[in-house]
Amino acid sequence: MASDGTVYDNGYGICMIPISFITDGKWHDAKTTDGGYKSSYMHTTVLPGIVTKLKNVLGSHIVSRNVLLSDEAIDGTSTSYSWTTSDATLMSYGQLSGTFGTRKNKYDDGEAIYKLPIFNKGISYNINYSYWLRNIQTTLSASCITGNGTLDFANVTATGINIRPIIFLR
Repeated sequence: MASDGTVYDNGYGICMIPISFITDGKWHDAKTTDGGYKSSYMHTTVLPGIVTKLKNVLGSHIVSRNVLLSDEAIDGTSTSYSWTTSDATLMSYGQLSGTFGTRKNKYDDGEAIYKLPIFNKGISYNINYSYWLRNIQTTLSASCITGNGTLDFANVTATGINIRPIIFLR
């Protein structure tokens, strides 16, 4: 069940998160978080490019799934979300920490309202480099995990922050 109360069975079997990053890139090419994660450069351009390359190896095993993504932000706060279909997304902070709605509200969490088992007791999300999350932090920045495993944020046009998407397989 998503944070809007909708239940979807995406029919996937396993969740794949790269142990290391796939590449680096900017979260958005515009200097704003207006339009939310759904309209970000990361979601519309970078991740589809990564999925195209992964499909050369994984083929039809990649699941196109229903995701609830922030689609509007005002003054650096997500204010709504909508359903869309996606092959890959960035993780939400809640999926790492198990704490939801803490980055501001439910619109950043969307359908990602479950802690990923890999981050349960004894497993850290510190992997010695920074990587983007899908949560909006301010008008000009999005959340990321730093190289030492702490939550931080960076300007959405920053380069050199890595991409560690979540992809579901069947």
